[in-house]
Amino acid sequence: MELHAVRAALWSASQEPINQFQQFKYQQRFGAARGYSFTITKMKLNISKIWKDINYPEKLQNHCKVVNNKALELADALIADGIKVNRGLVDTGSMLHDIGRADEHTIKHGLLGYEKLVELGAPEEVAQIAKRHVGAGIKKSETTKLGLPEEDFLPITVEQKIVSYADNLIDNNKEIEFKKELIGWKKRWGNDAIQVQRFRMQHEELEHYIDTAGMIALEEGGGIPKKDLMEKAGKGIAHFVQNNFELNGKKVVVFCGSGNNGGDGFVAARYLKEAGVEVEMTVFEEQKTELSKENFKRAEELGIQFYTILAPESIGGFGADIIIDAICGTGLRGDAREPLASAIKWINGKDVPVVSVDVPSGVNPDNGDFTGAAVKADYTLCLHRVKKGLIGNENAGELRIVRIF
Repeated sequence: MELHAVRAALWSASQEPINQFQQFKYQQRFGAARGYSFTITKMKLNISKIWKDINYPEKLQNHCKVVNNKALELADALIADGIKVNRGLVDTGSMLHDIGRADEHTIKHGLLGYEKLVELGAPEEVAQIAKRHVGAGIKKSETTKLGLPEEDFLPITVEQKIVSYADNLIDNNKEIEFKKELIGWKKRWGNDAIQVQRFRMQHEELEHYIDTAGMIALEEGGGIPKKDLMEKAGKGIAHFVQNNFELNGKKVVVFCGSGNNGGDGFVAARYLKEAGVEVEMTVFEEQKTELSKENFKRAEELGIQFYTILAPESIGGFGADIIIDAICGTGLRGDAREPLASAIKWINGKDVPVVSVDVPSGVNPDNGDFTGAAVKADYTLCLHRVKKGLIGNENAGELRIVRIF
């Protein structure tokens, strides 16, 4: 079939919005060349016709339908909880996510699907779902040995994560309970394999998240002293850094705010120092909680050098090979003020790994919004559970859990 005919089948639009969040703008390639812009509130693709035109096997069609049902179930649950999801994109992306398997059943099928959808003129958002859905994502550093281009294939947006996770829960066109499927992944890859970690995090992020109020209730009613929770958090942060980065000849700088997020940072700095890692700290003002004060004193007594930042112009004068962001956590409401805002911008300007504690500083933990400066993390170490505002939040980077209960 002629390519332009397939493209014609691909595109039609309805003006019926799906919900208040799903106002999307797509710019078609042929339209962009002429300066045209198309606002599409609900995208309709003639999926059956596309499948027929590319001779898509019936078995794969059935698989996509089952994945579609699960993906929409996940999307609807998130939307009902006030989380921004483009349901139409999930609907379309889940029906086309495996289109590359029409050509090849290898790990390359996600990339092949992306290329096919781009060729057909599909929106980039749809094509990216196909590209990033395989497994629970593939990182740039892992691609060479797999015969893939040297780039990230990790799902980033909430829509990409929903489709990838839904696909992972479907086996032989039947939905498998997460815990049962996780056992299968562990048998295949090993208990501590990165694939297993990412699959577990998809579940944590999309089905087991928590808001700030819920987390406070857990901390106050969990029966564990806050001092012990902070100790566990800091120890877990330090262990993550030690296990995921080459630290020989490297310096870790921990940016510590004045609250308990900063206290977590002081504890992490202490554990790193005790492990022989070169570590320094920055502080912004006197600590506001007794736990933070206590752990700053313990870190200082251990001989950890620290810098005091009281104004934007005092930021700098030191280098860092790895940065731990323990500035704000869940305590921030509104925009980060100076000198915190300038410190966040300084962090974002450094070409080094950034690990945020619980929430990237500047990001609202409950809705993910930020209008001022916000840390762009490579990893966010969520304490106990993923915070609601991090779902599909690109500032969070890869999510990991640090157990404190």
